[in-house]
Parts: sequence; structure tokens; C-alpha cells
Amino acid sequence: MKIQDAEQCPCRSGLRFGECHGKRIKERQAAMRHYRMTVIPESQAGSRDVLHLFTAHAEGTDFGGGMDILDFGSCGSPLMIGVDRNMMKRLPIRCLTCLAVNET
Repeated sequence: MKIQDAEQCPCRSGLRFGECHGKRIKERQAAMRHYRMTVIPESQAGSRDVLHLFTAHAEGTDFGGGMDILDFGSCGSPLMIGVDRNMMKRLPIRCLTCLAVNET
């Protein structure tokens, strides 16, 4: 569920989300670096277990711990926000929009 900037912030500060936590989240994400994942051929993906993540594709899922953003290599959409890319090695993930298999 996406909170709109004009809605009340869930922290109950009395401020709108865009003026409170929404602003902090945007500032944090602006400081992060994007890393585009590698698209792997379907023939390689067929011999491995492939993860299918159900996420809000245009938004990505914010994990909050790291300072990296992993983007799908095929279409460039964000998948994971706030991760440490060094902790996510050789993980094949299928993009549910373009169906390409990407490797972290």
C-alpha cells in the first residue's frame, strides 16, 4: 500500500506524509546508488531455481538496511531498495513484467 504525500503520516506526528517520513525516505533514496542486474539466458535459468517476487513493480520493495538499489537489467524497473548488493550474489530473479531472468 502506497501512502500519498498529502495523507497523514502513519507516525502520528500530525504532519502530512510528504513533509515527514516521506521526505526522509526520498532523501535517503536519492543518496543510494542504482545497480542494474544482469539478464541471463533462459537456457541458464532453466537449470537453476528462479525466484519470483511479487512486488509493486514501479516502486520496488524497500528493505531499508543498505544503500543500494537493484534494478532489473532487462527493463530497468527497481526491484529492491535499501539493500547491500554484496549480500545478494548470484540470485536469479524473474521480472514479472517482462519475464526476463535477472541475476544479482
